[in-house]
Amino acid sequence: MLTWSNGRQELITRLQADIEPWNTFLAHLEVSPPVRVPGTAVYFTAPNLGVPPSLAKQLTHFQCLHEHVLLLTVVTEDVPTVHGENRLNIENLGQNFFRVFIHFGFMQNQNIPVALAAGALKGRFPFDTLHATYFIGRESLTISERAPWLQLPRRIFAFLSRNASRATDFYEIPIEQVVEFGIRVSLTPDH
Repeated sequence: MLTWSNGRQELITRLQADIEPWNTFLAHLEVSPPVRVPGTAVYFTAPNLGVPPSLAKQLTHFQCLHEHVLLLTVVTEDVPTVHGENRLNIENLGQNFFRVFIHFGFMQNQNIPVALAAGALKGRFPFDTLHATYFIGRESLTISERAPWLQLPRRIFAFLSRNASRATDFYEIPIEQVVEFGIRVSLTPDH
């Protein structure tokens, strides 16, 4: 468990090094707004990460954004269940961007479409379950061959990561509504 926890933290730290701050991103959008297409896009992101890598890649490749964009962070709490008003925290970031935190208890099924639909029914943000597109980053980890005995924890983490459940299955997201971007991350120690 410690190897997984440390590996996830190192992965997030490596991703943060290349991520554009959110305010800078919004300023760029105001200067040069991309084409907005109908629908809602959901991007999974770690808390306070800035622009999710999958959002940056999508904008680079397709030069457009969905009309409504949800930046989604899923939080598993140390209680069996989370219900009602404690389930969703939403922040309107402007320009039809919303930061959404969904809280689940450790005993709950983490069905993202159902949780987002419940929030939308309360009028807290726009969301159409059938027409939402989920953008997910899939990390491809690389590890240095230098000093292999020092790389053992990283190798174990890379193995665990490759064999972890896919987000689409775990979060009960319809696979036909998912776009997955590959992101190469080096876990080589800095010199």
